Amino acid sequence: MKRRIAVKVWDVLEIAQALDGSLSAGYKGLKQEVRFIEVMEVPEVEAWATEGLLVITTFYAVKDDPERQLDIISALIDKKAAGLVIKVGRFVEKLPDELIELADKHDFPIIAIPKWVAYIDLLTPLYGLLHQEGDTSADNDALHSFKDIIFNSVEEALEFLSVNLNGGAVYIEDVQGLLLYSSGRFYRDPWRKTGLVFSPPTHSEYQDNLRRWKDRILKDGHFYIYLPGKLSRLIIPLYTRQEIFAFIHLPFHNQTLMNSLSKKSIEAIQHKLYEIVMSELVEMQKHCMSQVDEFKRAISNHSNLKAKVVLYFKEDQKLPLGSSRVVDYDCMRQKKWLDLLEQIPNVEQSFIFEQKEEIYVLLILSVLKSVEEIVEEVSNIADHFPVPDTCVGISPVFYHFNELDAKVKAVTNMMEFGREYYPDNKIYSYYQLGIYEFFIKLSQDSSAWEYARQILGPLESEGDPELLETLIMYLQENGNASRAAEKLYVHRRTMTNRLVKIKSLLNMDLDNSEHIFILQFCLKIKRINEQ
Repeated sequence: MKRRIAVKVWDVLEIAQALDGSLSAGYKGLKQEVRFIEVMEVPEVEAWATEGLLVITTFYAVKDDPERQLDIISALIDKKAAGLVIKVGRFVEKLPDELIELADKHDFPIIAIPKWVAYIDLLTPLYGLLHQEGDTSADNDALHSFKDIIFNSVEEALEFLSVNLNGGAVYIEDVQGLLLYSSGRFYRDPWRKTGLVFSPPTHSEYQDNLRRWKDRILKDGHFYIYLPGKLSRLIIPLYTRQEIFAFIHLPFHNQTLMNSLSKKSIEAIQHKLYEIVMSELVEMQKHCMSQVDEFKRAISNHSNLKAKVVLYFKEDQKLPLGSSRVVDYDCMRQKKWLDLLEQIPNVEQSFIFEQKEEIYVLLILSVLKSVEEIVEEVSNIADHFPVPDTCVGISPVFYHFNELDAKVKAVTNMMEFGREYYPDNKIYSYYQLGIYEFFIKLSQDSSAWEYARQILGPLESEGDPELLETLIMYLQENGNASRAAEKLYVHRRTMTNRLVKIKSLLNMDLDNSEHIFILQFCLKIKRINEQ
């Protein structure tokens, strides 16, 4: 078995000098071997320092305590650490003379780098040296078999890595940062707070970071990017035809584990995930094409009289078409929806289809269900919708395929009214809002429109738009004048005066259920016509 290629402190110095760094002390210790790397901003080094450790720091935690700085160097020397790299000029302007003397006395190398040097520029090539192929006995044993395991999905492979590497989330984003895949156990981290598919990172500077990573990999030839500190992780690119189309994120909470990975192991992760991702993308596209044919065959079968329902998924977030020539976002979204809908009981077949760039699903049920049951079952999976902020419209149950177009139109119209009148809801059923379909038809009747104009005309002819607004809010609050006043930000007495005037102008009793029904009807007809 090959021995790991030894990395010496002089190799670190060579990388640092390319970044305008320099040796401050410990010239005779440059031959010491670097076995591990730790980015340190806490002063308690005695508990975790070990032989061969290279510490990289700004001395932030002890920036105003020269004595504690000396204690840290003494502890590192006692533990036979390899050396220290410090950013000078950020929190510590100049290293104390006593510290330099102590380091020189014990041949302990201290390398200074300018404050403008990003850790990533030092750590990425340094880990590249440390992870050169050689003795891989320190590797996580499970990674030796990773490349040979057959996984049923990308998520399954990511879950394997999560369990065997860091116990946290492992995920893949596209070059714009949109989440494509994630391990099942997703944990929030400083880069992203959600595991929703197609969601962007929450890091405030994620777009700038993505551009820098891509530039460093393509221009500087880095095999991967290593991020220290709060964002501690490996960023491994996925290529096709020399184009980066995605980044694998391997967050690390265990620095020792990170140090132990070899280049061979990292390559195994990259190659295996590329193979699975590309295979899955191809299968997705095949499935999308077959779905179109299956859908056409299904709706031509007029003998199928099983119960059916149409779901309308209104996605406010539009897919980033064109952000990658490799990823077919439409097919990926379709697969995510179909996988999720499989959780609804007693669905014999499901088909996704589009009309005017809107997404619909036809569910063929093996057992007749009420609309209330379907609403409950859709609600149970709502937290896992693959596109954030998606609303769902549910049509009435029907049996004949020749009713499909009518049900699509009905559920689309219903969604418009649901979002208008109940903006806080995410699920709208025909059972709840189907009555608006009748209002649509009535609004097209000139006599109904004329009737509404006559009833409401006195308010509009008064020339005071606040009266109509007050009436609408009063009815929305079920006749509770106090709540209506709060919603309109007016005094209770102002509300009372307006209601008195409205009653007088309309010659209507706002405590009479028949009059309230007439006013609600006229207001809905008016609103539909104005839309």
